[in-house]
Amino acid sequence: GANNTPSSWAVAPAPSALSVTAGGGVSGADRVTITWADNAIANQYLQVAVRANANTGLAPTGIMVDPDGPGAATAVDVGDLFFYGHLMGETIASTPAGNFARTAAADGGAILANGTQFNVGITNTLDINKSNSVTAAADRGPILAAGTQFLTRISIGTTGPFAPEGDDGGDAGIASALATTSDDSPEASSLVTTALPRGIGNRLQTLDLNSGRIAAFFQHLADQDTPGTRKLLTRIDEVAGELGLDHDLLDDLVAGL
Repeated sequence: GANNTPSSWAVAPAPSALSVTAGGGVSGADRVTITWADNAIANQYLQVAVRANANTGLAPTGIMVDPDGPGAATAVDVGDLFFYGHLMGETIASTPAGNFARTAAADGGAILANGTQFNVGITNTLDINKSNSVTAAADRGPILAAGTQFLTRISIGTTGPFAPEGDDGGDAGIASALATTSDDSPEASSLVTTALPRGIGNRLQTLDLNSGRIAAFFQHLADQDTPGTRKLLTRIDEVAGELGLDHDLLDDLVAGL
């Protein structure tokens, strides 16, 4: 759905593939990959819920989700809840308050200013149609034709703080969440604190801060070497120490700032 009421969203279309890679995730976790047909889910949010049961090893959170759609059958308790937002054509960080994303003429302008490029890779934000190249006709044209569009920012739950948006995918959000952790509650001595969402708290117990994507995110912050990234990296290092996590890489990066 595209509004602030996830309970009213329609059931997602059936995926074209689903696979599980044993040990392929962070810290040896299994990685679940769900694939949909191109454009099957566009310009809206996707909610993915993971059930709390013996198979997943997740504890109930009290969040209830009906796997058959709102009010269709019986809601089940879930252990993890993920939201993914998509808005075709957003290329620049210029989003008005209250919105998750916006596309406008300025996004097309960024493509035009960058010129034609080839072999840009799947992560290039200017390659709107993911053809591995950037051209004004193929990538800027659809943005101009669609006009200005917004995707409303949704409010997920009523407690926090929540992980801020990171510069990278995957565990970058958890890395950023460390920076928002506080140690002024009685539960601060535990890795699962009231200052963290349950899912992040559980992940911290086995989190590897010295390798993988999360370590790459830390390195990315250090490479940026701006006042903001230095402050964020320093705070993450402090919190990792407060939580008793193995953070040798963070110590080395902060020492080199």
